[in-house]
Amino acid sequence: MMSFVSLLVSLGLLFGALLLVVTTAQALAAVARGLGTWARWPVALLAQAVALFPLSALVWAAVGQWVGQWGLPISSLMPAAVDPAQEDTVSRLATSVWWWAPPLFLLALPLTAHLLAACLVGRRPFHHQVAMLGLPAVLGLAVVEDAFHLPGALAGLLPAFQPGATMSVLGALLPAIFLAGFWGCVALAWPRHQEMHHPTAEDRIRDGALAIGLSPEEIWRRHLWRNQARRAVSMVCSVAAWGLVLWVALGCPGEEILGVRFQAAYQAALQTPQAPLLLAWPYALWALSLCLLGRIILPRPR
Repeated sequence: MMSFVSLLVSLGLLFGALLLVVTTAQALAAVARGLGTWARWPVALLAQAVALFPLSALVWAAVGQWVGQWGLPISSLMPAAVDPAQEDTVSRLATSVWWWAPPLFLLALPLTAHLLAACLVGRRPFHHQVAMLGLPAVLGLAVVEDAFHLPGALAGLLPAFQPGATMSVLGALLPAIFLAGFWGCVALAWPRHQEMHHPTAEDRIRDGALAIGLSPEEIWRRHLWRNQARRAVSMVCSVAAWGLVLWVALGCPGEEILGVRFQAAYQAALQTPQAPLLLAWPYALWALSLCLLGRIILPRPR
């Protein structure tokens, strides 16, 4: 059952990630544009590759490097055995920072990378790009809460996908739907400058065809259906790419053997931080290939 405190934890992480994603992506996009037009597509490709890497593999590789190789603490995983009454203000502040910072930055990493790529080569308005990240952000939050043992509202989502789970998937998804709606509402209500409308090629074709007397049916049959078909196929490729990444990040529901292999790689990350990355990279490569195929089918304007 979702409590008010767990909801506040999830909302705090989600809103912090939203602020970090928007500001960092805009700053990096400004830097990339300053490098010149030659840097736009290489930077966007690199960012998209990071965005399409399964978050669970990134999280456990980072935890393995931070804790296993460097021997540094993470407050939510390694709480300090100190009497709170004996801690000074600086120690309590440091503990609070290291409780929030690792999950927040790891949650924001793939979202920032995707938004950076969208800023450089995307065509949709910026606030629409941010709003579309709501579902990946919430499912990534479930991964982060599970990995860092956070008392959030989505802590039970990943266990609900495991074989033999007693909690219903629908019940576990209700908080996720609420939080995704929260992300979308904040993104769409964010203050922004009025953007100029630039007519697309379809708009110009439609206006020109209407001017010479073609009916809407003739315009569709002669000029527009091919582009709409390419758009649909491109969208299917994009959805398939994100679906593959999120499926792997959520523990490969329906593929018990593969899920066990990933769990073994996560447990081995303390000794070998590269183990989750080595197991996940083929899936990230397939997802990136699907994403690039969608862009080949429906090229973005330069």
